[in-house]
Amino acid sequence: MLYLKKHTRKKEVFDVLPLIWKTAHHQSKLHKLKTEMLEHELGKCHQRLQLHTSFVLEILCGIEKMFLEFEKTALTPVLTNPLSSVIQAYNLLQNEQTDSNFTSFFKNFNDLIPDLERVVKLLKESVKMQNSSELQNMFKKEIYSFTKDCLAKRNSHEDAMLDQDRENNMR
Repeated sequence: MLYLKKHTRKKEVFDVLPLIWKTAHHQSKLHKLKTEMLEHELGKCHQRLQLHTSFVLEILCGIEKMFLEFEKTALTPVLTNPLSSVIQAYNLLQNEQTDSNFTSFFKNFNDLIPDLERVVKLLKESVKMQNSSELQNMFKKEIYSFTKDCLAKRNSHEDAMLDQDRENNMR
């Protein structure tokens, strides 16, 4: 009887072993597929991260360039030109005090009164740190326009990536 019990147990074990092996093999395949899917998803996340990083860098570099351009086109003409013109006429008057230089200084100063008033107004606004200063509003408009363009560019790249993913998934 003991021999029979041992023999049946071996047969049962040998019958179960192939099933266990098949199960382990299928689990291994399943884990491999999951790993491949996760690696693919990680690759897509990495692409998106690169896209967003380049978007942020583009915005920061663009804002820096925009400020330099803004400084050249808006700040310099508004602030520097009127003041330098008055200083130049004053230096000429100080070097040689003639009636013509005196008249030229006052004429130049009188011609620049609206510009100088604008400079004073802008400087007062910047000192008060008001959000509605004219220069700030001009710069904000440029930044808004630039970031809108960058967002559109990023979104089109992202849409292209999604379309490519859809095409790859349909295959």
